Amino acid sequence: MLGKNNPQIDVFTHMIFERLIPKDHLLVLIDSIIDFSSLNFFTCLGLRT
Repeated sequence: MLGKNNPQIDVFTHMIFERLIPKDHLLVLIDSIIDFSSLNFFTCLGLRT
């Protein structure tokens, strides 16, 4: 969503989400099981990149 992956931004956002979302939350469990790396925002909208 922010363009190319920036490791510094990824670490920062990971720290924010780690504090806001409980470790036993359903979405955390789903994220640990399913690999969403092949999806992107534009694919979900049906747009071509």
